[in-house]
Amino acid sequence: GDKLWSQGAGQGFAHLRPQYIDFENPFKEGTYRAIETIKKGNASTAEWIPEIPSTGQYAVYVSYQTLPNSADDALYTVYHKGGTTQFKVNQQMGGGTWIYLGTFGFNAGRNNECKVVLSNLSSKVGRIITADAVKIGGGMGNIARRISNEGATENLKSSDTRNLQNTHTGNIQDRVT
Repeated sequence: GDKLWSQGAGQGFAHLRPQYIDFENPFKEGTYRAIETIKKGNASTAEWIPEIPSTGQYAVYVSYQTLPNSADDALYTVYHKGGTTQFKVNQQMGGGTWIYLGTFGFNAGRNNECKVVLSNLSSKVGRIITADAVKIGGGMGNIARRISNEGATENLKSSDTRNLQNTHTGNIQDRVT
């Protein structure tokens, strides 16, 4: 393209450990890329081509960083079994999290038929688009939460349902409370 991607000045996503605890944040352990938007001309793109383990339906999420001059129409294209689907994502909010784009069918393997592409084409020139990470599939997550009684109330009896009885006689007039 006409513009070049550069390494961002802040922190981005990195998957460095099998589990995260307490205040560890994978969105602050890596880097991201940034580029200036163009309105016309040769677009510059970032591509993510995943290895799909088996043919099926997978959720697609993107991550980026929100900056003071972020674009509000970052153009993502998802290539999937049904063709392509485009999304304009407002990068002025939601940075440093997973943003759900949708669920799509993908074939097993790694090829150009299954990828996510981010372009620097925009309706406004001179804004910033950031490219951080893409997640294919939901998974169970890797945040190891500690068990805590914090926030538990003293009146736990109100949530105890062991002694409740439910009786139904077939008569619509009957109401058991």
